[in-house]
Amino acid sequence: MESLGILGGTFDPIHYGHLNIARQAIGQGLVDRVILMPAGKPPHKAAKASREDRLAMTMLAAWGEEKIDVSPIEATALTVCYTADTLERLSRMYKDARLYLILGADAAEKVPMWKDQEKLKRYCAGILTAPRGEGGKKVDVPGMKVIHMEMEGTDHAATWIREHAGEDIGSATPVEEYIRLHGLYEAGECSMTKRLKSTMPRTRYLHTLSVATTAVTLAYMHGVDPWKAHLAGMLHDCAKGLPMEEQYEWIQKGRIEAEEDELALPAIVHAPAGVAVAREVYGVEDEEILSAIRWHTTGKRGMSGIDKVVYLADMIEPLRRPFPGLTRIRQIAYRDLDGAVRLAARISADHILGSGRQILKRTLELLEETDETTNRGGKGQ
Repeated sequence: MESLGILGGTFDPIHYGHLNIARQAIGQGLVDRVILMPAGKPPHKAAKASREDRLAMTMLAAWGEEKIDVSPIEATALTVCYTADTLERLSRMYKDARLYLILGADAAEKVPMWKDQEKLKRYCAGILTAPRGEGGKKVDVPGMKVIHMEMEGTDHAATWIREHAGEDIGSATPVEEYIRLHGLYEAGECSMTKRLKSTMPRTRYLHTLSVATTAVTLAYMHGVDPWKAHLAGMLHDCAKGLPMEEQYEWIQKGRIEAEEDELALPAIVHAPAGVAVAREVYGVEDEEILSAIRWHTTGKRGMSGIDKVVYLADMIEPLRRPFPGLTRIRQIAYRDLDGAVRLAARISADHILGSGRQILKRTLELLEETDETTNRGGKGQ
């Protein structure tokens, strides 16, 4: 039977102390895997960063960690989540696993005051306590098995990071880049954000941040590199605010291939132009990232995982103005990437036809591909 360690918290932001605790729990053989559980609406304290940002940062930090996963079930909940209820839900998701809570000594002391003690003890196989600071104290919790982890005391650094976000915080957290790009905790603006802000109105910039954050979560849930998805999300509209003449010049200068029907539609010229801008202005050389920028508007046949992630993130990000079918796309996007792309492409095509325009060649090819997949027995929506 697998043993899972549940390490929850606000992760405001996640830092190396959190990751060290998770690694130690696994390395000492106390659990097989650790699930990081960012809170959505913490019951006892308010978070500085949004739930979306905290979830995205946690996923970025956990990417590449072989036995550390991230669960979004609390971060995406609309109400306050209590630990007993979360454990009950996890027990249904992981029916053959023993669930252990991983807590700091201070938090472990308060467990007897937590809501629904009977349910808590039913679904919690035990508590792993991590020391905090030097000479970490040991804690006993009546009626529950407590295992004290053998490790150096961990000084939780979230408060320090928030207070020093404008300084060098790379030694404390693996998500310094995200904090700077999104200007969290009054970190100030980095060169990329300054540049982006200067080329687009505030509403477009907020959309950009939201797409980048949504792309991280989608990417992580579908096994796509969230760091690449994040950068592609940040730059997907990097050419959109430029004058049209300049957009066409970038396409020509960057030798970007574009169909005639794309070039004839000003609303989407920024996608091919954005490839050249991302490469020349922002120094992006990764072809996967450039491809995601290129195809985020029309889609195409044979899209990669990151192409699909950014295509969907641009459509479903939380600030997106509602349109028919949006809720349904959001509902399936995190569990069925291809199904969400199929639905999004069909809704987009129906909107285009309804407005009296012709479907672009690349979008039509995408629709043909999704129809072929459905006819071969793929999931229909």
